[in-house]
Amino acid sequence: LNSWEGEHREKIDFRFVSALHAVEVKSTLSELRDHHINGLEQVTVPLGFTDGTLASISLTEIPGFTCVDLLNEIETTAIGSSNEVEKFKQTLAKRILVRGPVCEDERYSFELSHSGMLFFNFDVVPAPAKSDNMVPLEWIAKLSDIPSMNNSKVSNFIRKITSSS
Repeated sequence: LNSWEGEHREKIDFRFVSALHAVEVKSTLSELRDHHINGLEQVTVPLGFTDGTLASISLTEIPGFTCVDLLNEIETTAIGSSNEVEKFKQTLAKRILVRGPVCEDERYSFELSHSGMLFFNFDVVPAPAKSDNMVPLEWIAKLSDIPSMNNSKVSNFIRKITSSS
């Protein structure tokens, strides 16, 4: 939770400082894994970090989880003393405030599609070349033909960001 953005909106969703690993999360209703990228910073390893991963989530819009449902699930993961649980809830509330009202949207509900979640190293995500005379750009990264991380690399990545402290 402490790695999720910060006190203001960031270009990258998660910065696991102790693991020096950044994670950008993208979701799509397309099985083709077409993702809207909002600038090179979303798929560039930040200064001082060693790795970057794009988490690609393929969803289907059927009765499933709303954003509020997911927030409630996150809140129920809080463990520890009553003070620690309260601190966790306060941190979650701050993150929701930073992300904005979309976090509490109940208009849509989703489930993972058949292909679920895949992970891609930043260096394999299609991106335009940087130019000195370039204005901020956005593009659609098409990942359907790009090799995702294999299970072993995913396990190592998850272990790295969850065991570092």
